[in-house]
Amino acid sequence: MAGLRFTDLQSRPMEFLDFTSLTLDEFQQLVPPFETAFHARMAAWRMDGQPRTARRSLNLSEFVDGCS
Repeated sequence: MAGLRFTDLQSRPMEFLDFTSLTLDEFQQLVPPFETAFHARMAAWRMDGQPRTARRSLNLSEFVDGCS
């Protein structure tokens, strides 16, 4: 079964409404809070539902400075 992507439906607002029960504007308003919650969860939990136990911290500026 092929997946359906937002980009496939965004140009067809009535089909988007039928599929999601949301208008494009309503959907776009929901994206930022869901994205924030998703990133917060992924910082603590893996996709398989197990907690993340070993986290390495990388300061990008230190990495870049070390390359020059």
